[in-house]
Amino acid sequence: MMSSVTNLLLYTSTAAACYIAVPALAKLYRNKVLVPKFSAVQDLEEVGKARKKAKLKGQVVVCGGSVAGLLAAAIAYEHYESVLIIEAEEGLVKKGSSFPSEDKIRITPEGIPTHVNPRSRVMQYTSTHAFMPVCFRTLRRLFPSYYEEVAKLGLKEYIHKPDFHLAGILLQGIFDEGVDSTILYITRETFEILVRRLVMKDMPGIRFVDGTVTGIQRSPDGKSIDELYWRASRGASQTIPVPKLVIDATGTSQAGLKWLNKAGFTIPATLRIQYQVPLHYVTTLLRVPAHLRQELPLEERWEDTYSIYTYLPDLTKETGFFTFFVLEQNKILICCGGWGDLPRPHSIDEIREYILQIRPQKPINPRVFELLDFFEEHISELNPSYDDASMNTCSYVQYHQLAEGALPQNFVAMGDSVMQLNPIFGQGITKAAVDALTLDSTLRETDESNASSLPSRFFNRLAGRHEFGWNSNKDSDYGLSFTTPIDGEDLSVGWFSRWYGGYVMKLALKDRKVADSAARVRSFAAPHTDLMAPSILMRVLWMWLTRQ
Repeated sequence: MMSSVTNLLLYTSTAAACYIAVPALAKLYRNKVLVPKFSAVQDLEEVGKARKKAKLKGQVVVCGGSVAGLLAAAIAYEHYESVLIIEAEEGLVKKGSSFPSEDKIRITPEGIPTHVNPRSRVMQYTSTHAFMPVCFRTLRRLFPSYYEEVAKLGLKEYIHKPDFHLAGILLQGIFDEGVDSTILYITRETFEILVRRLVMKDMPGIRFVDGTVTGIQRSPDGKSIDELYWRASRGASQTIPVPKLVIDATGTSQAGLKWLNKAGFTIPATLRIQYQVPLHYVTTLLRVPAHLRQELPLEERWEDTYSIYTYLPDLTKETGFFTFFVLEQNKILICCGGWGDLPRPHSIDEIREYILQIRPQKPINPRVFELLDFFEEHISELNPSYDDASMNTCSYVQYHQLAEGALPQNFVAMGDSVMQLNPIFGQGITKAAVDALTLDSTLRETDESNASSLPSRFFNRLAGRHEFGWNSNKDSDYGLSFTTPIDGEDLSVGWFSRWYGGYVMKLALKDRKVADSAARVRSFAAPHTDLMAPSILMRVLWMWLTRQ
């Protein structure tokens, strides 16, 4: 932790010195050093463009066909001769590339209607997800058919202007910049369907097979993966000889780490760190029939409504949040949850009770309660479902800490296979996009002469872009007494981040530019050093000195 603080102070002090001396020099340092180190946004300029070097020979095997695996395969397709996705969920290509004819609902023993999860290996598949502009900027650049497929699925883009309220106080000025700020307000299921359709349409050479990767064989010289073993869903075990690149996209199972250890690669047990924090949230979906849409007590027309209201807690005082959104296929999403032992609402009345127990600094918009009253009156027509999601472990496999040559020359990992963040912060899908952009920029510098150093170059580059996501989430979670820290740490770790971040959020409630900077940093769209800019730093120090 001390090294990360030291590095932050080093980068910030350098930028501050430049800022004081010559503002133009500070801007140059930010754009040339800080942005590429801590953000992948500059990689968007090249992604989707033809590779300048000759394609790398051989086959890439992507282990896992969810969002991270699909994006990894799409990137690999631009750089290698052949790409294969091995997906453990049987029949996913067929059933996972179009909307189901209807939601499958089951009734729990407690009488609660809940989804039958079509993706048993993705715990949060039917739960609330957040999608940030970097996700969709990546899709638009990477897939020529993006707008065509969006139209076919009946989806609509909106400028990302979330109605976020911190302890009831509106955060203004977030992400209002035209096409680069547009997103889709959709479920996780629809996002994955969209990405899979784009891969199948724009990268027809990518092959999909149903099966489970069971292990790897180390080469005789110990430098690479010589064979990959997998078992077909309906068949015998098979072997893929000499894969050019193996990409672990197995998600929270982080199976690649197990394969490496079993095959005899020297991976220290301390490479994977984790801490425990109890998290839970309930996603309510309401299907609004046509005759009720114009009757809803909304501030805008149904067709123009997406973000209704989101309440974010001040974690120094409370731990619960809630959000209301309009999603695709005429659905309204309500999500309630947070950290610790909170109520788990499974009816409109329980959602109302959950919101009423919150103690905001500024009253919650009365329209929230008007909507709940409307939902309760028409509940028989809204076909509600309630999906619980729980998680306790946040983990990070620090592949970048290994010496060059410790990893096989043909192995990388992406998405939750590397880092599993607190899902309440809503960064997981965006992180997968950042990983894909990082893989693309690393491969653009790769040819047959330096392919053996791909893992170290990729993981080292990725580490800087993961740094703030991991540390800021961990530091926030460490502010809660019921968090179990990483072995060797205690909950005092991250005190400066919590102290400074608290003042930044106070500024954000007053200053649109600070709110926008904070939002960009949290969504991987800007380096976290932006929040230590002299204009913000001096105001934080003044607030502290004057006890504001």
